[in-house]
Amino acid sequence: MATSPIIDQALATATERAARELVSCRHWGGSSYVTLPLVGPDGSSIIIRVTQDMLGFKIDDAGATHRDLQRLGLERSFTRTAASVIGENEVSINDSALVTFATGPDDLGQAIMEVGLTAWSIMDRIYDRLDDASEDEIAQDLRVRLANIFGSSLEDKQTIGGLSTTLWSVSAILHVDHKLAVFQAVTDHANSVYRASAAFHDLASLPDPPALVAVVKDKAQLGPKLSILSQAARVIEQSQPDDVYRRAAL
Repeated sequence: MATSPIIDQALATATERAARELVSCRHWGGSSYVTLPLVGPDGSSIIIRVTQDMLGFKIDDAGATHRDLQRLGLERSFTRTAASVIGENEVSINDSALVTFATGPDDLGQAIMEVGLTAWSIMDRIYDRLDDASEDEIAQDLRVRLANIFGSSLEDKQTIGGLSTTLWSVSAILHVDHKLAVFQAVTDHANSVYRASAAFHDLASLPDPPALVAVVKDKAQLGPKLSILSQAARVIEQSQPDDVYRRAAL
């Protein structure tokens, strides 16, 4: 008969401690506040409020998601996006707060996660749309800039295949000194960085890889994501001189 291996006690203790640290809880003013292991696209943690209700527990985000978007002038996006997200679960909107209810302790954990995931999904979808718009803006300016620097070397097509045979959409493709160069506009949003990084790694694996260039507004705004992007491509800033663009394409 097969037996289960005995887990090392140090491993079990360390893992249980780490798991407890992923979620924290504080109690104040008749409510409990649960910090979930979910981080919004703005870098803030998702915090859920729990209060007692006549039928059990009321779980909400205390209106934090709406306030965070309101500070950016995106409160209209909150209503529209929330309507599409909450249609997928039991969460509703009440006075700009994301709300659900639990009848007992057994249902409480799931209800807290439902509100937390709803808040995260709303923020992620809105920021993703902003990211796409910002990336398109950088890409349009980039193609004009490259056309002025390299002239007819700029190709009309904006797709290129990698070693995986995936066809990647990129901002610009150039032929410079009999060599191919690929430029990609990248924002500081994680989705933009990871998409570009995936494309760059696939293209870098080709037998004769092109020069790979990521164009960003400000390297400092990328933070730790700059190292991810620079693993497979040269990273330059949108405002740098023409000579920087020329050297990057070689």
